[in-house]
Amino acid sequence: SLFEGFSQVFIEASVIGGVCILIGILIASRKAALLAVIASLLSFIIVALLGGNYDDINQGLFGYNFVLMAIALGYTFKTAINPYISTFLGVLLTVVVQLGTTTLLEPFGLPALTLPFIIVTWILLFAGIKHDKVDA
Repeated sequence: SLFEGFSQVFIEASVIGGVCILIGILIASRKAALLAVIASLLSFIIVALLGGNYDDINQGLFGYNFVLMAIALGYTFKTAINPYISTFLGVLLTVVVQLGTTTLLEPFGLPALTLPFIIVTWILLFAGIKHDKVDA
């Protein structure tokens, strides 16, 4: 569910916890809350279309990386890329990285945790930096 994705940020599968976290984000920033909700909903749709595990989707296991990524790229860090575009690109890239790292680490019994969020945020932050020292 949407709210369980928010609660998974704190490793807790709880609708009430997710609502509280979303309210906290909303109090801090309406823009961050909006971007986080949009990213989370888009991620559910994309993961479901790609054949993701519905139990994992319903437990919010795909939502938390997208919530964190949307807040980081769309609100916290300022880059040359429009925050809405970077959040949308982040959703697309995070889906691929999330599914890839889960597939890669699963045989070793390791969870992906926030690795997809970290990788995608770094990539898009670097892509959005103005590189004055680069010679073309």
